[in-house]
Amino acid sequence: MKFWELAVGVVLFAALTLFLMEIEAFELFYEFSRDHEDWGLDEAVMGLLAFLFAVIVSLLLSARRRARELEEANRLKSVFLANMSHDLRTPLNAIMGFSDILRHELVPATDTEKRNAYANGIYASSQQVLELVNTILDITAIEAGERVLEPQDFNMEDLLARCRDEIAGRATEKAIGIEIIVGAGLPPFQADPQPLIQMISNLLDNAVKFTEPGGYVSVRCGSDKGRPTISVTDTGVGIPQHRLRRVMEPFTKSGDDPYDAAEKGSGLGLAKVKTHMEAHGGKVLIDSKEGAGTTVTLVFPITGATTRQQVA
Repeated sequence: MKFWELAVGVVLFAALTLFLMEIEAFELFYEFSRDHEDWGLDEAVMGLLAFLFAVIVSLLLSARRRARELEEANRLKSVFLANMSHDLRTPLNAIMGFSDILRHELVPATDTEKRNAYANGIYASSQQVLELVNTILDITAIEAGERVLEPQDFNMEDLLARCRDEIAGRATEKAIGIEIIVGAGLPPFQADPQPLIQMISNLLDNAVKFTEPGGYVSVRCGSDKGRPTISVTDTGVGIPQHRLRRVMEPFTKSGDDPYDAAEKGSGLGLAKVKTHMEAHGGKVLIDSKEGAGTTVTLVFPITGATTRQQVA
């Protein structure tokens, strides 16, 4: 075999393999080429065999990869359906139970206190179902590019106070303090207030949920290399390292995971935060150590818009 023929064959094979990103084919072809001298094949036949070999191996490896991806997708679908069934069944059972009591007049009309309690239970459970459905619809709409952001001028401290008020009841029950810190000179940025409220409320909800009674949660506005940031820090249980790589991915909650099992709900909160931030052109950073708390930071892109803020 002439040197140039061998060189051309090697270059063509390498280019094809790199293009298909199937590095394993190199190892297989090495074994193949090492034995070809014993077969008595000429250069032309050898080159053709090398090309066909690369194509076949690449197709097989691609098919195996797609099969693994499909298997994982089916597993996540099953987990998601199981979680959704549970999360929907619980409030729906409450709605049916309370309404059945009222429908059959099992509570005297004069007992307004108990009837009001059942009515409130129906309303709260309905809100829970609606929130779950809206979360799924929001994630789907944003990922499909169907949700248009409407950046507005807003007061940062008022917005953060509103988010704190939404979680204040649960924080008080656990004696958890919540502090808001808006630093001076916060860089201007653009954001749609409604998704921003949802993101911060989700982060505060998680912070309170995973913080032991008597703990502490803070919301801090600042900057990172000129980019505006909002960080939510807690003194809670922290996120296990094996969960960090997929904690923001939707529909990956598994009842087999102790951390997931302890988390009530569908586990879509951080996935929704990530989706909203990507729609804003920003990103989400998580710094957590098991047993030492978590900090989730929303990093917004640099813009020329102004956001009003009040600094004490």
